[in-house]
Amino acid sequence: MSNLLWIIMAAIVKVLLCKLLALGMFLLVFFVKGKQLHFNSEQWDDYFLAMTSRKLDWLVMTNYAISATLSSFASFLFLRQMKVPHAAIVALILLFIGGAISGYRYFTNQRAYIQKRYLEIPETILQRKEDKEAKGGKSS
Repeated sequence: MSNLLWIIMAAIVKVLLCKLLALGMFLLVFFVKGKQLHFNSEQWDDYFLAMTSRKLDWLVMTNYAISATLSSFASFLFLRQMKVPHAAIVALILLFIGGAISGYRYFTNQRAYIQKRYLEIPETILQRKEDKEAKGGKSS
């Protein structure tokens, strides 16, 4: 019974750690990209305007895959420390179950939501540029 409790705890920790790692990597990617663009808002605008939905999918899925793998490895270390038999197999099962659930959720609900929200960014950028040009044209 205690092994089952350790597995349940490892699954909960894996999910939370995966979310934390995904958020951290998301912030890190944008920080590194910001350094490349010298934190210039015009270059950021161009970057977001040029990003395709395919690239956005790739970024989201890569971020998840790395986060899930790292969190599964952490759950393996936890299970091994707690002397759960076949800790590696249990960690792999957690990885595949989590991947299947997340993949299902992403492709049925979340992908459309992320794409919809992402499409608002270029609209906002273009609207801001139009407003800026309109103000610039009136004051000249």
